[in-house]
Amino acid sequence: ALAPDGVWIVVDLTAQNDASENITRHPGAGTYYGISVCLCLPSGLSAEGGKGLGTLGFPAKLGEEMFRSCGFSRVRSFKMPGLEKNTCFEIQI
Repeated sequence: ALAPDGVWIVVDLTAQNDASENITRHPGAGTYYGISVCLCLPSGLSAEGGKGLGTLGFPAKLGEEMFRSCGFSRVRSFKMPGLEKNTCFEIQI
């Protein structure tokens, strides 16, 4: 459980809002999508109601919407030095 004053940091690959943008802007997208079909997508569908977002399926806008829909009131996406290819989320209750 997250303490009332706790912070949860989530890190994921930086994704665009659609697959064509990801392929154009992300040099590893083709490889990531191939791996995703075998690993990420099945994992994302394994839980009841799972979204099956897979690789590059979690753009910042969607992440912020999903975290807020789960009851988190403070959600901030940011870049962290050393993780430039990723989007980080700072989430609080």
